[in-house]
Amino acid sequence: MADVDSYKINANSTSDFIIITSKDYYGALKDRLQKSDAVSTIFKSMKTISDKKNDGKDRNFMGLNITTRDDKKWYMPLPNNINEAFSQGWEDTNFNIAGGVVSKLVSGAGGGDSISRLAGSMSPMYFQTYQPNGARTFTFDFALLPNNTKEAEESIVGLIALKKYASGTKNGFVITPPSVFSIKFSNEKLDDLTRIGAFVIKDMSFTYGADGRMSTYRDGNIKSINVTMTVSEIQEKFFGDW
Repeated sequence: MADVDSYKINANSTSDFIIITSKDYYGALKDRLQKSDAVSTIFKSMKTISDKKNDGKDRNFMGLNITTRDDKKWYMPLPNNINEAFSQGWEDTNFNIAGGVVSKLVSGAGGGDSISRLAGSMSPMYFQTYQPNGARTFTFDFALLPNNTKEAEESIVGLIALKKYASGTKNGFVITPPSVFSIKFSNEKLDDLTRIGAFVIKDMSFTYGADGRMSTYRDGNIKSINVTMTVSEIQEKFFGDW
């Protein structure tokens, strides 16, 4: 399969489309760390990845020689469905410490079980406390229906490349992570509503054929492929990100 900069997956026959762009994992990690106040000072003093274009050559990252990947683009039709999982880390917390304090004082002074039980049964005062609950996840459902064998061939080549970049790389005994991705919708309203940041692909599933039968063109290219992709942003969203 020839190495190209971009791929079209059933993107010729639709006006609504998305662009998925890959970025080398270590380049994304470098960007993330440099934006963190907690580690930026230390990180900037360390030897990091070269800022030159990713060209598949070895780079040094925190003393580890790794092989970077070229950035790629995938043009795909708008998903049939987009599911956004957005949760926050709220939990019940008992702020009524009086019961616990009295119980300890009574038991320490030998006040008897009846008083201790009374102190322990004081009504709790619950309130919701907040802890950041991690990043959002999205699930995209695509129905790929190429109009001709040329589009079908382009789709197959593009899907193979997407599988490749969503997989890790084995370098001897070291396995480096897959690429990090970003997404852009041609529909500006949808782009603004979701505001999807850089993400990793956690799961992909493929259904080849439709309605219980495999339909192909004469050259063997498949006429129908359904793709379900689950992704997770690499960092959480906060108030100022909306």
